[in-house]
Amino acid sequence: MKAVRLLGNCRVEVREVEPPKLRAGWVVVKMGASAICGSDLHGLYETPQPAECTPGHEFVGQVVEAGPESRVLPGARIAAYAMVGCWDCQYCRQGQVHMCARGAGCLGFNFGGGDQEYVLVPQECCLPVPDDVPDHLAVLAGDFMGVAWAQLKRVRARAHELAVVSGLGPMGLGAVIVAKYLGCRVAAVDVNPYRVELARKLGADHLFQVGSQDLADAVNAISGGRGIDIGIECAGREESLTFLLDRAANWGRICLVGEHDRATISPSSHFIRRNLTMVGSTYLDLGDYYQVIEAIRAIPAIAQAVTHRFPLSEAAAAFAAFKEGKTGKVVLVPG
Repeated sequence: MKAVRLLGNCRVEVREVEPPKLRAGWVVVKMGASAICGSDLHGLYETPQPAECTPGHEFVGQVVEAGPESRVLPGARIAAYAMVGCWDCQYCRQGQVHMCARGAGCLGFNFGGGDQEYVLVPQECCLPVPDDVPDHLAVLAGDFMGVAWAQLKRVRARAHELAVVSGLGPMGLGAVIVAKYLGCRVAAVDVNPYRVELARKLGADHLFQVGSQDLADAVNAISGGRGIDIGIECAGREESLTFLLDRAANWGRICLVGEHDRATISPSSHFIRRNLTMVGSTYLDLGDYYQVIEAIRAIPAIAQAVTHRFPLSEAAAAFAAFKEGKTGKVVLVPG
């Protein structure tokens, strides 16, 4: 069977490998669609060392083999929940598997992921896909929409609030979709004109291109001087977070999506005197999936989020296109 290997320094190879062997508590899934994520790009593709295993932590497929005790039967269409927990601790029992301290890791990083024809998946990570949701859209329920959903749920996003999404990579575009679905008035900010335009197609009400206008003045204009109700930081840049904190309204809420290790905050002016809240999360809870998949069913514009589909055999071209930045979500499909 064909499987993708990332060899370091942006080199991709599609190899012939042995099919996975069934193991107790796991099932074999035939890949139907596997999406490329920014963490694949920066954490695996652009690094000098080869990846330890086949990437792909956002994938959907059909179960083709299961053990006699399996709760997931052959023929079932499933979306893979990427985090592999211990399934026994308090976090796992509450569906917060991404917080499990005893977990075994992540599909696509610690175990072979979806960028191959057949994948081993723990039965606990198999989430049902409705018949009317095609594979290439069902993959959007993971990182693309799931992280923003989890955080906007925690900050209780409400209709008519002004939500500003800073950074329009795939997860930022997913945040645009989720915030709009929840009824927010959405402003989308990025330096990349392609992705600013894509945000418009996905429902953003206001579009700001970094460098072409004064963002502080623009936020004042659309908020009537009140500021940002919800800031969603997806750029992973210090200046992006500073902008959202500085322009937040009283009782504003900040959602941290973009990964970075440095920020300048003022506990007094940002938080104490304005009653701000800031939340973060690496992934969605298991229970969030069912709400997100229902949202995918209900949003006609969602199809425009997947701008490129490549056969598995053309994975090198898929990663190169994604790295260039003139894409939305890039999805690998069989072939």
